[in-house]
Amino acid sequence: MVPEYVKIWYDEMAVCEKINDAICRFDREFTCSREEYGIWEKWKNDTLAEDFYVWSHYKDPSKLSLTVKNKIAEKLGYIPFIPCVMFNISPAWKGQFGKDQLTDKLMIKNFSKVLNSYLTETISGEKRYTKYRYCLESGSEGNFLHAHIVAEINPKISKSVKTHIMKGNHSQQLKKYWDKTFQGHQGYLKGKFAIQRNLINTEEILIDKLKYLEENNKEVGHKNLTDLNILVNEGF
Repeated sequence: MVPEYVKIWYDEMAVCEKINDAICRFDREFTCSREEYGIWEKWKNDTLAEDFYVWSHYKDPSKLSLTVKNKIAEKLGYIPFIPCVMFNISPAWKGQFGKDQLTDKLMIKNFSKVLNSYLTETISGEKRYTKYRYCLESGSEGNFLHAHIVAEINPKISKSVKTHIMKGNHSQQLKKYWDKTFQGHQGYLKGKFAIQRNLINTEEILIDKLKYLEENNKEVGHKNLTDLNILVNEGF
């Protein structure tokens, strides 16, 4: 059984106050144990306590390397959650979909090309996202083609990817691919709410978001007029 404080400590995306509180509590008990035999008895057979004390010089999870974290996790048999992100792409073209079958197919083809181009980008040979799943939907009135994406952040370059997202560079890249692909329809992603993102920090939320991509899991008020049955999966 993995101690709850380990899960909190390990997850660098967790709320900072919780991480610091857990570490200070752990460190306080472990340090005191060297002076108080009773507390030492509590921790003396706990290899995690010893490893934690030796390795975490700064007692700050942000300064511990991924290698160190993985080493402790491996000893515990604990597989940490890998942060993910959800993107919602809503172009400013409501009313243009659903009029002509050939036009609809071209819109779907080009929209998919934009998403695939971004999701398969690499940084120094590493893919930004190790897994992804996305769907294209028609909207509640059947005339609004839009997309929902769930992608797993590559843990090897996690910091770089999070910075990329937090600075809004994902939005710039998507707009670039859009304007290159949709000749004559540039600028459809310039709206304030055209590209939205939400970080996913727990497995429960991830499962919920992945389910949301499937039409039969949507609640009333979120269903599309027509199920396009377009669900692209890579790794999930």
